[in-house]
Amino acid sequence: MPGEIFDFEWFVHNEGYNWLEADFSLDTVAPVGLPEGVGAGESIPWITVAGEPSSLSLLSRRRYYPLRDHSCLFRVFAETAIDPRGIVAFADRYGLLGVELESAPGRARPFIGTAEPISAWEREILSIRNALVLWDMVNEEDDQALERYLRPYVEAAKSDMEGGDASTGDIAAIAASAGELRWFRTRPEIPEQFTSGQLRQIALSRVQAIVNEHLGSRVSPRILWDDYQRGSWGLYFVPDSLAGAIWIQFAQAITENRDYRRCRQCDSWFEIDHYKARTNRYFCSNACRSKAYRERQQEARNLASTGMSVGDIAIKLGSDEETVARWIRQQA
Repeated sequence: MPGEIFDFEWFVHNEGYNWLEADFSLDTVAPVGLPEGVGAGESIPWITVAGEPSSLSLLSRRRYYPLRDHSCLFRVFAETAIDPRGIVAFADRYGLLGVELESAPGRARPFIGTAEPISAWEREILSIRNALVLWDMVNEEDDQALERYLRPYVEAAKSDMEGGDASTGDIAAIAASAGELRWFRTRPEIPEQFTSGQLRQIALSRVQAIVNEHLGSRVSPRILWDDYQRGSWGLYFVPDSLAGAIWIQFAQAITENRDYRRCRQCDSWFEIDHYKARTNRYFCSNACRSKAYRERQQEARNLASTGMSVGDIAIKLGSDEETVARWIRQQA
């Protein structure tokens, strides 16, 4: 099928990653790609490859396939805490994003490897988080939540058109970026749509704008030879970085209306396969389903040891009396 997603590969350094405070006062010129508003002589946080330069070889990297191996990576990324522990933990598992790659500055000796400013990570996380919040509200048909979310933005746009000032309290409360406010303020149709109850249309338009902005030049069409599946040429969309792969995965979730759920056992996200048995829609793996089953059995036995009746245990665990009685007998 034309326009398929290429089986994108990425790398994770086995040594892991560190949070580094880089002091640009050691540089005579600010590095290319320095975050906006930051100049030479300032110290900002970066995330860098850990380990000594001699260890940063191709042999010290683990290769994996983000789009194949992690169907919910965009949701995992959106929930990443914007602090040293959260960002380093994500990088240790999935690697750097591939955004604003620079040689790490502020080092006493040459550093072989790459570093990314935390500000770039923060922008990516907040952007996909905002888009995902709107997308989930639309899918859940939660018009009340959409109304609360959109109102401050709409009021700002309406105030601009009327020549007034939006409530600074409302704007501050949503921690809106200049880009977000600009999008709403440059669309005069939004206040009328909001008043007429077209909340989902506004939300979907905003999600579309965010996703398209971040896909940008990160994903490009390529003609590639596929010797594995088709044995011929094929047209593919190829991400240029992990960030690009994350955004194209989110785009696929939207355009293909994919469904996701948290595992009842380990709380991790997984994509629901509607062609499988119903029980598979609550657990991410057979291992989690088996573990949950064993824990329910043990809970039934524990409750029975307190004197609770089989009927009450069945109600509490959402099972039937015959099954609960069998679990209890198996302990004897």
